[in-house]
Amino acid sequence: MSVFENQNCPVCSKPFKDGDDIVVCPVCGTPCHRGCYKKAGECPNKALHAAGFSYAKSIESAADGGTGQEKAAEQPKKDNAEQGEYVTCEHCGAQIRRGAMFCTKCSARQSRNFSGQYSPDPRLIVPSPDIKYERSSEKIDGVPLADAATVVGSNCDKFMPKFIKHKKINWNWSAFFFGAYYFFYRKMVAQGILVMLLNVIASLVTFTVFSDKIAVINELLSEASTAQEAMALSQSSEYIAAMQGAAPAYIVILCCWVVINILCALFADSIYRRRVVKIVKKADEQIDSGGMFSLGSMQLPKEQINSRDLRRMMLARKGGVSILAPILAYFIFQFLASLLGL
Repeated sequence: MSVFENQNCPVCSKPFKDGDDIVVCPVCGTPCHRGCYKKAGECPNKALHAAGFSYAKSIESAADGGTGQEKAAEQPKKDNAEQGEYVTCEHCGAQIRRGAMFCTKCSARQSRNFSGQYSPDPRLIVPSPDIKYERSSEKIDGVPLADAATVVGSNCDKFMPKFIKHKKINWNWSAFFFGAYYFFYRKMVAQGILVMLLNVIASLVTFTVFSDKIAVINELLSEASTAQEAMALSQSSEYIAAMQGAAPAYIVILCCWVVINILCALFADSIYRRRVVKIVKKADEQIDSGGMFSLGSMQLPKEQINSRDLRRMMLARKGGVSILAPILAYFIFQFLASLLGL
């Protein structure tokens, strides 16, 4: 352990401690936590192996003020950034697409300017899916896997295998538990509204059928003006009898909720797959038409971005997830429910 004292794991950046399970690259001698090495899948300095990089010499060079071998190691790093389609993440060593401002593996911000021409404009951050999707030649209904992964964005590893298999029926636990709100989260607004309307209709029909039973409960509740009176009412035999009479209504509503959410869980992935494909094809049509491209009020300088990056930016904006949408839908639903007396 003393050999790596005061040194950090190049994958997680945490200092080595006594008792840590450490493995050493047989080529360059770079030490890593065993778990970090398995997670990375390769030596974090693999891109420097061809240039004869030595971890021990780089440490000695750092102690001498950053001369010698360290400078030699920086040169291939620079060359790698200036040539080819992919470059090496400064933090974890994973390969990422040229021009990406964030690593797709460790999410670390990249300080280098890979283009070498101008400082990156924050508006021109181009999303890049996992490299295994970028390099894949596989397509989904004629749509490249990389474009589909860009649309999905968050948690794309969960969806891509299902999209490739193209099973019409899957099971999605998130769609089961959250129903309409899951569709809003994935920006499927029309589907979310439809599911919400089904729940409202089921509740309205049920309350209409059992209106006399519900009316008794509402009449009793209206007589309780304070918390103490409401507590006393909830323990009265009259209120308990009214609740027992209205119990079938609430059971029917619960059953309707379960059935609707089961349908959501079974078909959510298939519906989402069609939406992803539609977004990609529509984006290609918009780009091919040569029309002005903008994201909301943000106008993009086309001379600074190529057509592939333009597509990526559009796909990422149209796809991805929305935290605000399900929250807003929840409050709108509660407001409508109060108006309808549900």
